Amino acid sequence: MPGMINAIHTRSYIEDINMLATAIINTLKSVGFSTDVYMNMQLNKLIKNNENLTEAIKNINTNSNLSEKYIARDNAYRALYFETKVKKMWFDKKVIHAATMVLNVIEKYRSESIHPSSPIQSSHLNGLLGELDKPEMKAAILQLPSINTLIEQLITRQKDFEANYGANTELQIEENKLLSASKLKRGILKQINTELILYMNAMLKAKPEVFKIPAEQINALINEHNKKIRARGKRRTRYEKSNN
Repeated sequence: MPGMINAIHTRSYIEDINMLATAIINTLKSVGFSTDVYMNMQLNKLIKNNENLTEAIKNINTNSNLSEKYIARDNAYRALYFETKVKKMWFDKKVIHAATMVLNVIEKYRSESIHPSSPIQSSHLNGLLGELDKPEMKAAILQLPSINTLIEQLITRQKDFEANYGANTELQIEENKLLSASKLKRGILKQINTELILYMNAMLKAKPEVFKIPAEQINALINEHNKKIRARGKRRTRYEKSNN
C-alpha cells in the first residue's frame, strides 16, 4: 500500500503556509481531478483561501517598518514565554515558585491573539505588562534575573512598536491585518490537515493508480517543510539553554 501523507507541523509561520499551499496547489493542478467532485472542491477552496492569504501578507508588507517592529516585539514575547516555562522546571524551589507566578500571569493573557505563533495585540500585551509590574509580581521576578531582563526587553520593544503609530486607530488597523493573515493561515492549515490529507490518504487505498504520484509529491513537500520547522525549533531550544 502506498505511504500515507503526513500532516503539516502546526507551528508553521504565515509565510511558510502560504508557500507550501502554493506548492500543493501547483501539484494538484498538474495532475487534474476532473471526475472527482470532492477533490475539485478542495482545490478551489484552497486556491481561494491561499489567494486571500497572499493578499493579506502583501497588506502587512506594505508597511515594512511595522512588520519589523512586530517581529522584534513578537520574538521578545516568545523569549519571555519559553524562558519562564524553562524556569518552572528548575531545581530550585524558590525559582520554580516565582516562575509559576509569572507563567500564570502570561497564561491569563494568552489567547489566540497572543499565542507564540500568532500576532500579539497591544491591548493584551499592555495588560500583561501592567500585571507583571504589580508589587507581588516584582518580588517574584527578583528571583528570576533572566526573566526580568526579558521583561525589560519586551517593554522596550512594545514602546518602540507603539511609537511608530501615534494614532490608536492606525495601530489597530495594522494589527488587524496581522491577525487576519494569522486567521487565514490557521484556516488553510486546518483544511489541508483535516480535509485534504485525510481524503487523499483514504483514496490512496481506493484508487492508488490515481492518487499515488500526487500523494508522494505532496508528502515530500510537507516533509521538507516540517524538517525546516523542526530545525527552527531546535535552534530556539539551543538559544534558550544557552541563556539559562
